Amino acid sequence: MTRLKGLTQNCFMYMMAKGMLNNQNDTIKGLASFIYILTANERCSRKEMEDCVVYFFEEYSKGLNNPLPEYYVRSTIAPAVLNINNFDVPLGASIYAIAIKNY
Repeated sequence: MTRLKGLTQNCFMYMMAKGMLNNQNDTIKGLASFIYILTANERCSRKEMEDCVVYFFEEYSKGLNNPLPEYYVRSTIAPAVLNINNFDVPLGASIYAIAIKNY
């Protein structure tokens, strides 16, 4: 498992435990904020950022009867997440810190 995949899976687990997956806006903002901090610390490329969105929604899909197809995540969800400009930096930093601690 790659480092980015492991960190993103830890992000998912934290957000799930905090109830952040119950609201689409909270999910997208939390994930975008995490990726913003992740990118700053891990020097991720655009492709790696997109891969992190895919990793996150792979975990999310495990709880669905019909998993989200990767092409849908890459073509629809990833652009929505990666084009957000109003990050919650403290939230992203705390999710990143917990992801690192549990990696």
